[in-house]
Amino acid sequence: ELAKAGAVDFGDLIWLPWRLATEIPEVGQELRLRWRYVLVDEFQDTNPLQWQILLAWLAAYDAAEAAKPRVFIVGDPKQSIYRFRRADPRVFDAAAAFLQSAYGARRLANDATRRNAPRLVEVVNRVFADLPLFPHFRPHSSVEANLSGRVELLPLCAQERDEGGAPPLSRLRDPLAAPQAVAEDGRRREEAALLASRIAEIVGRWPVID
Repeated sequence: ELAKAGAVDFGDLIWLPWRLATEIPEVGQELRLRWRYVLVDEFQDTNPLQWQILLAWLAAYDAAEAAKPRVFIVGDPKQSIYRFRRADPRVFDAAAAFLQSAYGARRLANDATRRNAPRLVEVVNRVFADLPLFPHFRPHSSVEANLSGRVELLPLCAQERDEGGAPPLSRLRDPLAAPQAVAEDGRRREEAALLASRIAEIVGRWPVID
């Protein structure tokens, strides 16, 4: 239906450029002639297929024996939140290792923040210190050592128990004719409502330090 309408979805916006970069050599050659510097920001939101697009682009330089471009990637694996489109913080580590090996890139870390108060940074350190997904994590610090802050933990909503048990034989469905009914888990909606309610209580009541 999308093809008939001349439209693409979000998956196509990644898959089609990958096909162009990997199946049509002229695309890589055109990019090689046009660009000498490559900067990718928010790299923690990159998924494996997007990384393959960038690799195919860089391979065009090697095939032409041309001078390699200067490549910069910027990101924070802790902020990788686009899992719904397969973003994976491990791609950041794979890209960093590749650029260090193939391009002699330097990895520059920034562990100090000017944005957050020490209390919040302390929570971040506790959360990420022992996660296997972040073996390279280093404790962070706040530049604003005297900045006041507050961390508040809202309760998680409990999942409702199904007291009905197994359905009686008379209620068994025909799997070829009737889809399986999936009970909706409303905990995320309830927790979002709690968060929105708490924010509404704060806005206009708490002072903000300039």
